Amino acid sequence: IVLKPSGSLLLVFEQGHTAGPAYEPMSVAGERIATLDGTWKVCFDPLEGEDFEMDCDRLSDLSLSDDLRLKGFAGTAVYETRFDAPAETRYIDLGSVNKGVTEVFLNGRKVGVNWYGRPVFDVSGMLKEKSNILKVKYVSVVNNYCKTLVGDATAVKWSGRNPWLPNGLTGPVNLRR
Repeated sequence: IVLKPSGSLLLVFEQGHTAGPAYEPMSVAGERIATLDGTWKVCFDPLEGEDFEMDCDRLSDLSLSDDLRLKGFAGTAVYETRFDAPAETRYIDLGSVNKGVTEVFLNGRKVGVNWYGRPVFDVSGMLKEKSNILKVKYVSVVNNYCKTLVGDATAVKWSGRNPWLPNGLTGPVNLRR
């Protein structure tokens, strides 16, 4: 069962009731028509330390990095990419956002915010045929950052109960009809 954010479904089970037709779940977004697999520019604004940026050929889990700035990242990261859109595109599906809060902008216009549920955004009427700019503002959870604070007994105790958590926009980011 797939529900939109704030969606609900009431299931009623009645004794003696015969089954009706099989339930066919309606997809939140249509079929995938393209995956955004180009270069992403990512600007990091960490809770502590200086801002930094990098270009990525693919989206990946920050917690798996050997770079401690990425492995223990907490703060805001802005992911940006350019892409051409098939005419039938109606949705952008961010895929996995690893419990982060996302705010999406397309061609300079705010599309929406997602803080729970499936990060799918309706972009009907907002796309250009060529050279669209997608920006995803991602705000992370702090668990991995707390794991790096070895001199802070409270942070060590709190985060020690948890493994390193997946972090960042890991996608895949798909265009859907």
